[in-house]
Amino acid sequence: MRGGEVQALSALLMATIVVTAFSLLWIWLYPRYLDLERALHEGALEAEATAMERVVVERVKEVDEGLKVYVTNTGDVYLEIVSIYVNDTLGW
Repeated sequence: MRGGEVQALSALLMATIVVTAFSLLWIWLYPRYLDLERALHEGALEAEATAMERVVVERVKEVDEGLKVYVTNTGDVYLEIVSIYVNDTLGW
């Protein structure tokens, strides 16, 4: 072999090694990138849904049998009130 042939073969071998290494790295990293992207997207959707949950306590009125609480749901998410606490005491 002549000097020029050796340099050409070594350049081809180096290119093959680099492409193979990059391919292996891509095969290893790409699924992790997709998982991270999916997790971030789900987190953003959850934060957006949480931001749409708005409840306003408009008025608390004392009546003979206890308290009357007026609550308005101003958000886009369905709301069901299951309990009301007054000063850390279960009121309803």
